[in-house]
Amino acid sequence: MDPTGRAVRFDPSGFDILEKDEVQARVHWADVIEVFAFKRDCFAYDDILLGFRCDETGNAWCVSEDDQGYKEFFVAVESRFTGFRTDWFGVVSHPAFQYNRTTLWGTPPRDEISNIGRAPAYPDSLRAQRDPQTGRYQNIGGVKPPGPGRILKWSLGLGPKEQPAVERSRVPAGPAPVVTPDLARIAEPPTDAMQFTWVGHSTWLIQIGGLNILTDPIWSRFCSPVPLWSLRRRAPPGLPFDQLPRIDLVLLSHSHYDHCDVPTLRRLGAAPAYAVPAGLTQFVTRKTGGRVHDAEWGETLAGAGAKLTAVPALHFSARTGKDRNQTLWCGWLLEVAGKRIYFAGDTGLAPFFGELGDWFRATGGIDVALLPIGAYQPRWVMTPVHCTAADAVEIHQLIGAQQSLAMHWGTFVLTEEPLREPPVLLADTLAARGVPPEQFRTLAVGETVRFV
Repeated sequence: MDPTGRAVRFDPSGFDILEKDEVQARVHWADVIEVFAFKRDCFAYDDILLGFRCDETGNAWCVSEDDQGYKEFFVAVESRFTGFRTDWFGVVSHPAFQYNRTTLWGTPPRDEISNIGRAPAYPDSLRAQRDPQTGRYQNIGGVKPPGPGRILKWSLGLGPKEQPAVERSRVPAGPAPVVTPDLARIAEPPTDAMQFTWVGHSTWLIQIGGLNILTDPIWSRFCSPVPLWSLRRRAPPGLPFDQLPRIDLVLLSHSHYDHCDVPTLRRLGAAPAYAVPAGLTQFVTRKTGGRVHDAEWGETLAGAGAKLTAVPALHFSARTGKDRNQTLWCGWLLEVAGKRIYFAGDTGLAPFFGELGDWFRATGGIDVALLPIGAYQPRWVMTPVHCTAADAVEIHQLIGAQQSLAMHWGTFVLTEEPLREPPVLLADTLAARGVPPEQFRTLAVGETVRFV
């Protein structure tokens, strides 16, 4: 491009890109669906181009910093597109910037995904934290998960004994109930509603805005690095893998085997886009060959028709004895078609949920929350990593969710409480706190529900 021969001229309805005083392109403001930025080449720190896309083909017109009229034009763009962030140019100009492109406003084409930087108004206190001595990630406030010594003490039966959270006579035997999936509803999801199918544990098929999204997918028989009978699946997947619709997006919350299942990821392969917490990109890319992007708490990814913001969880990460907390763990705020869904991943109850709830409310609220209710006993081991059903009700209230659905129960025996105790404790807690039971539901494995 010749900087002396190019210019940009804007008016209330749009802008012209001119070359030697001749109009090369006319872009109408009303047609713009994405504003993005990129560098001219990998080493051009001072030549950032502003791009405008008006359709799903990916074709776009770009304006350079060197073009005449650029400074005034930039001010006009910044005032016109709500949420447009000038500080994202700092990311663009960094030599390590991924894929040489970042979205500043709108949503990238469905076959692309990019990190669009820090979520607006996100609190500094909820940013990812690292241990100052080891450099590894840590929980907010430095809360430590149970170490190997505590786990060994528990496994040997040497710790304190706890009373059951629910009288055993009130708890049905066996795993979570299972129903035959409604394949017709799954094959033709509504265009004007959110549809959720519980596959089991923390795996959901979310269908919204024409997208099919999986969370923490696990179809394996065991949730362990080698087949361990104690960690076998007790309830079958609620939807056969070969009956899945086309999957557009996969959300992973952390690296544990019951949430990051390599056999399932390999079966999903390169077709979906993957959103993962910081540090997991290389691992998931090796296993899937797909498009994988990561985020730290408070960072937003955009792509595949959705926006995703990683948010804190009280937990930890590990796949071996040596990699504890080298990668991050998170929940996800999913925004599609004007709806906001919170997938909590794996978490214990923590004070930060009050502040997180304030941020949720300030930025649009939560339409549906997917919250864990199981794998909580004994509390002297599990409090820093897993919620009780009563804790989950408190999170539901702290974040102001209009609707919550229960997960992380009834599929794998991970702790001491019976598999079907969590829903009983959930019902007791809802009644005690005056929360209508329809606001926080448990589903059968394979069951599908819709919310407008």
